[in-house]
Amino acid sequence: MSDELLTNTSNRDSIEPTAARERSLDEKGLQDRELALKERGQEHVISFDREKWLAQKECQERELALKERERKRLDEELRFKRDEARRSRWSNPLVIAILTAAAAAIGNAGVAWQNGKAQRELESDRAAAALKTQQTNAQSQLTVEQFKAEAARIFEVVKTNDPDRAADGLQFLIHTGLINNSNLQSGLVSYLSSRKSGQGFALPAPAPFLKEPTKMPPEAEELFNRFQLRKDVDALVEPFRSDVIRFLSALNKGGATITIAKTFQPPEEAYLTHYAWLIAHGEMDPHTVPPMKGVDITWVRMGKDDNFDAELSRNYAKKIIDALGLAFVPPLQSNHTKGTAIDMTITWNGSLNIASSEGQEITIDDSPRSGMNPNCGRSVDRTKFLNYLWIHRTGLWMAINVLE
Repeated sequence: MSDELLTNTSNRDSIEPTAARERSLDEKGLQDRELALKERGQEHVISFDREKWLAQKECQERELALKERERKRLDEELRFKRDEARRSRWSNPLVIAILTAAAAAIGNAGVAWQNGKAQRELESDRAAAALKTQQTNAQSQLTVEQFKAEAARIFEVVKTNDPDRAADGLQFLIHTGLINNSNLQSGLVSYLSSRKSGQGFALPAPAPFLKEPTKMPPEAEELFNRFQLRKDVDALVEPFRSDVIRFLSALNKGGATITIAKTFQPPEEAYLTHYAWLIAHGEMDPHTVPPMKGVDITWVRMGKDDNFDAELSRNYAKKIIDALGLAFVPPLQSNHTKGTAIDMTITWNGSLNIASSEGQEITIDDSPRSGMNPNCGRSVDRTKFLNYLWIHRTGLWMAINVLE
C-alpha cells in the first residue's frame, strides 16, 4: 500500500512537472497568441483608424468641395442677382418713367431758359433802341427848342426901331453866349461886321401896354413918401462913395451917359416891401409880422363884425406890391440898406474913352454901347474897386461891396 502510494506519489511527482511544463507552454503559447492577437488587433485598429481617418478625410474633402461648389454657386447667384438688380433698376418701368419725366423736365427747363434768354435779349434790345430813340428825339426837341429860344431872343432885341440899338442887342447876345447855334452865330457875326452905322435891320418897337396903375392904400402911401429910395451918391457910405464918384467921373469924361436908379434903401422901405410881398403871396401870417419902430402900418385887416379877414389882409398887401410893380420878393436886408450898392445904366454913342487905374486911356468902340459891354468894367481902378463886384443885367449895373 505504501509502495503503491509511493509509486503513485512518484508518478504524481513525475507527472506534475510535465503538466506544469505543458501548462507553462500553453500559457506561453496563449500569451504569444494573445500577443499576436493583440498585435494583429493593434494592426487592425491602426488600419481601421487609418481607414477611418482616410474616410473622414475623404468625406471632409468631399464636404469642402461641396461647400466650395456651394460658395461658387452662391457667388454666381449673388452676382446674377446683382446684375439682375442692376439691370432691373434701370429697366424698371417706374425708374424709366421717372427718368423720362426728368429728361422731359430738364429739356423743358432748357427750352424755357433759352426762350427766356432770347426774350430778355430781345427786350433789352428793344429797351436800348427805345432809349436811343427817346434820347435822339429829346436831343432833337432840345435843339429845336434852343433854336426857337435863340430866334425869339433875336427878334426881341431887334424890336427897337433903331438899327444901331438892334445891332448892340445882337452883339450882346453873341458876347454873353445866349446864341449857341453855330449857323446863327456865324450869320450874326457876318451881318454885324458888314453893317454900316445907321443901317441894318430893326423891327418896330411894340407899343407900350398902358395898364391902369394900382392905387396904393393911403396908410402905406404916406409911409413910402416918408421913407423914399435915394438915388444920389451922397447917400452911400465911405469908402464906397468916393470910389463910385471917381468911377462916375471917369465915365462922364469919356462921354458916357449915366442914369442912377437907386443908391440907398431905407430899412423901413425894405421892411414894408418885404413883408407886403410875403403876406400878399400867403407865405406869412399877418399876425406874425414883427413890428418896426417908426413904421405904423396895420397888416392885420378886420372884416365884418371886427373879425380878422385873411383875404382882406392879402389884398391890402397886394395893392402895395402892385403899386410898386414888384416882380420878386424884396430882401429885408441888402447892400442897398447899408449904403454900399448903386444901380445905374450906362450908355454912350460912338466910342467911350475911359482912363484905367494905371492912367492909361482905354477906348471902347465895340458893341453893345452900354453897361453890358464887358470892357467897361475892366477900366475901373482895380486898387480901389478890387472889393466891389460889378454885375450887369440888361444894362443895369450894380456895384456891390462884397466884403460887407
